[in-house]
Amino acid sequence: MSISGTEYVTEPHGLTRLLADAEVTGADAIEVWYPENFGDDVPADIRMLRNSGVPVACVSSGSELGKADVDRDIALLRAAIDVGHRLGAPVTNTYFGGPGWRDDRKSIDRYARNVAGCLDLASELGLTVVLENEFDAFGHDPHRGDPSRRPESLRRLVDTIDHPAFGLNFDASNMVCAGVQDVPGALDLLADAVRYAHVKDVVPVVSQQAALDGWTAYPDAPAWWSTCPLGEGVVPWSSLFPGLVDRVTAITLEPHAAPHHRTAAFGHAMRTCRGWLARRS
Repeated sequence: MSISGTEYVTEPHGLTRLLADAEVTGADAIEVWYPENFGDDVPADIRMLRNSGVPVACVSSGSELGKADVDRDIALLRAAIDVGHRLGAPVTNTYFGGPGWRDDRKSIDRYARNVAGCLDLASELGLTVVLENEFDAFGHDPHRGDPSRRPESLRRLVDTIDHPAFGLNFDASNMVCAGVQDVPGALDLLADAVRYAHVKDVVPVVSQQAALDGWTAYPDAPAWWSTCPLGEGVVPWSSLFPGLVDRVTAITLEPHAAPHHRTAAFGHAMRTCRGWLARRS
């Protein structure tokens, strides 16, 4: 299991902190965010990561290729693919973004055109691009037009793209926050395309101020959700986790805890997952 650098994107020396937490928690690997986890000298940071001996499970970027103006996003995803190749990562993670309307078929067709060249590059370099399903956590998709929030539309997107270098990052918590009622059913629907998974947990709250102490609240208007200790929220992990483990290149923990609580949150999540694995075997 790996831990995610998304927890460190606003901090200087984030890679150093990420590697330290990986050692403390006994993580098998890390997910890094490009460029947020890197300093001004990216080649030096790549050398540092390679010399650390800690495998990189994934290189994530904030690229969103479902938007109208995507030149910068395409360049960002291509750069992340290159960094992933240099780090030996099997996957690079990306997002759909808010298309500006609610028309899944139109949005999917545009996304397929936008991502095609990136997938060819990933295939050439031996990586898989994984799309993470999302909800409107940052208020950028008022139309709820991102097809990845709807499992049936996500299935259509996978079938439309139909590329060996394309897969899904299955984020069960994001599905819950997007209002998906049957998350195990969504995994069954998408299972053949799932290559990677983010693991966290959430509970509904009434407002941002009502976030659990030490955790983070996110909106999907008008709803609010707080992250929480893994296994103590509303995500049906007992039925999901066994089906995920055998399908993915890595399980990555991203608790989205407050900085002062982050190491403890990673440690709890790691112990929880290992407990699930022990019961499974």
